[in-house]
Amino acid sequence: MMCHYWDIFSLSPKHLNLLLLIVSILYSTFIFGRELSLKPMIANTPVVLHSSIVHNNDSIIITSFKAYIVIPTLTDTFVHLLDIEDNLICSIPDDAESVIIGIDSMQTVKTNFSGALDPIHGMFWTWNSGYINVKIEGISQRSMQRNHIFQMHLGGFTAPHQVSIPLRIPRNTPIKLSIDIAPCIDAVLSNYQGTVMSPGKHAHELMRILQRSITIEQ
Repeated sequence: MMCHYWDIFSLSPKHLNLLLLIVSILYSTFIFGRELSLKPMIANTPVVLHSSIVHNNDSIIITSFKAYIVIPTLTDTFVHLLDIEDNLICSIPDDAESVIIGIDSMQTVKTNFSGALDPIHGMFWTWNSGYINVKIEGISQRSMQRNHIFQMHLGGFTAPHQVSIPLRIPRNTPIKLSIDIAPCIDAVLSNYQGTVMSPGKHAHELMRILQRSITIEQ
């Protein structure tokens, strides 16, 4: 019996891209059966990139929002970097019971700097500092920084300032993580002159504020 097979190296770029898309869809369908999405808010208003939102008699514009999502399972650990400029949605296994916002010490030590953990994404500091778990940047008239910008690069994987956020989630249903970033913005503007850019006490305090501002929706 003659055996037929595809030589993928003989495919045209158009057909190769189509094949990769089909494989990606099938992989997501059979391996990851549901979606997890992030929904950044300022109070009750959804964040839209580069759009002004009125809060505390101020006009706030978000120019960047990125966050690492880690899904640990019995057989593997999946890491996603969600960026408001692209898509704040990722696929997760049906049987996942927890997610982690941020890169913990184990992932930092074991990183191979590929995929979502590639430093090209602008989310890695150094071996000593690790990864930025959540990056929030914007403009506020209350900021004391040049051009009224504010910046929160929140990370840290060593004690006593570990800042990853573990969350329990239900199985077999889509998950939406609604995050009110207004309390963090208020804190960085009031207490830290509009900028926190390295691991330590201030980043730890802001991540704890962020943790209290998360609501899990189904």
